[in-house]
Amino acid sequence: MTGIRRRSLIVAGAAGGAAAAAALLTTTGAPAFAGARRPDDDGAVVPGWNAEQLAAVRTPGAQPATVHPTRSFALMHLAMRDAALVCGRRASPAAAAARAAHDVLAALFPARAARFAERLARDLAAVPDAGARDRGVHNGQTAAAVVLHVRADDGAGATPPAIPPGTRPGEWRPAAPAFTPAVFTHWAHVRPFGLARASQCRPAPYPRLSAALYDEVRVLGRDTATARTADQTEQARFWAAPIWNSWFEIAQGLTTGHHLGVVPAAHLFARLAVVLADTGSRSTTRSTTSGSGVRSPPSASSVTHSGCRWPRPRPTPRTSVRTAPSARPPQPCLPRHSVSTRH
Repeated sequence: MTGIRRRSLIVAGAAGGAAAAAALLTTTGAPAFAGARRPDDDGAVVPGWNAEQLAAVRTPGAQPATVHPTRSFALMHLAMRDAALVCGRRASPAAAAARAAHDVLAALFPARAARFAERLARDLAAVPDAGARDRGVHNGQTAAAVVLHVRADDGAGATPPAIPPGTRPGEWRPAAPAFTPAVFTHWAHVRPFGLARASQCRPAPYPRLSAALYDEVRVLGRDTATARTADQTEQARFWAAPIWNSWFEIAQGLTTGHHLGVVPAAHLFARLAVVLADTGSRSTTRSTTSGSGVRSPPSASSVTHSGCRWPRPRPTPRTSVRTAPSARPPQPCLPRHSVSTRH
């Protein structure tokens, strides 16, 4: 119930998430619009609950520090999709999706249970047929319980092993100014959602650190760099933020703009969530960040530069890319899901 057929999955990295969501509109969107839609088939319930989860993960301390947020999104959206899919003519898919989302989020973020209950009450009140509403609620409860049970022992709750800082050029080490330790070092061992195994579709190792690459990062990466174009600066700020939040916001705009029904909207979000969650299981190399890499040149004689404590561009708050006020964005060039050794 909780899986997506692998032949229909777009197995891509985080950068492919938005493209995947857009492409899915051609297969999950327009055909569902033919003919009259039932009054409770309002797909807005799906991006509505996605917004609730965005608010939760952006609340400092709400998301467990050792559990990547993409897992939470995948749990909720798979439960919503499964719940909506089993609704026939006699059950409300909107009620099913809403109840599934509520139950998953209440389990993941119990401190926000009252807020989730209020949202659920509003969504259920919008379903006019009491019988269809009750049957949908039952489907939602069942789907959420199954998803939470199946993923209870997926490895996400393991204690992340400490990764000592590397000593050679190209190896990971803490970056200024906070010099925080590596995060999600256990994530390569978390059971994937859609991939057959964590090692499937892993990217090739990073290019060998050379003097030319080193100097390119130094020249373009400084926050006051004049060689960097305005577009490159915007890209740096975009990718420095929690990028999965941006993709889910993009999906919200797509689903509302195309007026998707519940099932097509739930399909779109579930596939996007699985792609983003499984991206983490593929990132397993102990790679350097841009800042620490520049502070450790390939060789002392290959590159010379003045002042190695160069500041990097910081993400700027935007309506589509926001970070929690007290949260420091992940280090821009560090694979965000894992830096553990390959297995």
